[in-house]
Amino acid sequence: MYKSVCILVDWNSYATPQIKNIMKSIVKIILVLLFILSNQFANAQVDTTRMFIFGHSLLDHRPPAIPTPSDETTVPHWFHLLTEHDNNYFEIAGQYGFLPQHANLPPFAQWGYDIVPGAWESDTEDFSEADFNQILITAGNFMQWQGPDEPYPGEGGMTPISATEEIVDWLEVQEDSLGIYIYENWPDMAPYISGESFPPSEMEFENYNDYTTGEFHDWWLEYQDSLLLSRPDINVRMIPVGPIMAQLFRDTILTEIPILDLYEDNAPHGRPTVYFVASLITYMAVHNEIAAMDYDVPPIVNSIVEDNYEALVNYIWNELNDFNDDSGLSRVFYPEAPLPLSLLSFDGYEIDNEIELTWVTAYEEYEVQFEIEHSEDGYSFEEVGIVEGQGYSTDPQTYNFRHSNIIYPSNFYRLRQISPNGEEDLSEIIIVELESGTNEDAKKEMKVFPNPVESNLMISDVFFENLNYEIFNILGSRVSNGSLEMGNQEIDLVFLEKGVYVLKIENKTFKLLKL
Repeated sequence: MYKSVCILVDWNSYATPQIKNIMKSIVKIILVLLFILSNQFANAQVDTTRMFIFGHSLLDHRPPAIPTPSDETTVPHWFHLLTEHDNNYFEIAGQYGFLPQHANLPPFAQWGYDIVPGAWESDTEDFSEADFNQILITAGNFMQWQGPDEPYPGEGGMTPISATEEIVDWLEVQEDSLGIYIYENWPDMAPYISGESFPPSEMEFENYNDYTTGEFHDWWLEYQDSLLLSRPDINVRMIPVGPIMAQLFRDTILTEIPILDLYEDNAPHGRPTVYFVASLITYMAVHNEIAAMDYDVPPIVNSIVEDNYEALVNYIWNELNDFNDDSGLSRVFYPEAPLPLSLLSFDGYEIDNEIELTWVTAYEEYEVQFEIEHSEDGYSFEEVGIVEGQGYSTDPQTYNFRHSNIIYPSNFYRLRQISPNGEEDLSEIIIVELESGTNEDAKKEMKVFPNPVESNLMISDVFFENLNYEIFNILGSRVSNGSLEMGNQEIDLVFLEKGVYVLKIENKTFKLLKL
């Protein structure tokens, strides 16, 4: 057994004046450093999300049929890990039920987790004392056979819309400035499986995903539109979790994930991979920012997700940014404080083998910097120039930028507007299609057919010997490459899964649909 021994030395008795001065100086330095560090910690910006969920098993599925080490079949588990990775904080409370049960207010805290901190003790404190700032609400996934304004059977005339109105009205009384999100889930799979068995066939799963992005999604759009119309001041947002997952599992490399690694029954309750992807979508929607690219995906999630994580994050982020209403306003992101200018137009056109970009502001409250960003595919952008704003102005201001390093035939551009205090805003993306290439070879009429393609792809009028080509899936992962001889060539695509692909031949780009 070890014992600790503490020896105290009386420095005043034994130290020389020089040593005493040195010790005093060291103490002063330490105190100054501690003061600086304490201020840094006090002023650190920590984003704390305190969330309550009116949910069911498509958000929190426990216990799973196949046990997991922790709560990997829940969205809050992964949401917490993503938040922790970003050095922020997440607390959660929630309850099970469908909208008629959730409308029986007040709610109570029913969910607890291994590693996720709890946000509310409903037995000892009121909802308003929990200081929630985010709310998730989800409807059942089996009522979409009728409109969201039609009554639930046996619920006294209550509809999905009226039940949600009761919930959000109650929430508005409890807490100011709540972010209220509809979690658009995924539908019951049983009607799409012969005999309601499990798992589905490849065709049944494809039909299921088509329904998720089609009629099922339309129901949720009507649901949100009705709430926005009846409760415009509350401004309920919606996160299209189910449709984005359906696209990923139908159109991208994630189609290679076995169905039993995604779902465990026809309800369909998910395996950890499904809840990880669902949480990734939810996390980016709630935080209005792209997830960290250096997140280490745990091995309990299918390795195809880990291998394509960066492309997956970019795909989800673009889908969320494209989820807008007919007027172009985001359905998922809350409007942020506008930058001190109003962009009237943003256009581009080809001139002398370059692209001239022009944009006009209606007014500017103070100087803004414009970063011009360019992309070959509309997903990955890089800065190609900077233009300084005019400063304060109440009159329209016109700006121009000439880009010479262009590609054939499509160029994507956007403006990143940066204010003096560091606030940023992105413009819409514009596409400049070139009528001619930047050199004589690019002007030749190379044709790619048939498109859609089932097996062999024909390429006519190849204009160089040993011309390189690459094929990418919709997540940006290269799935094939090779070289072409001059003239007419053929590429065997039998090995490719069904979906959308991009064929790049030098500076030419073609979108392919594989049947």
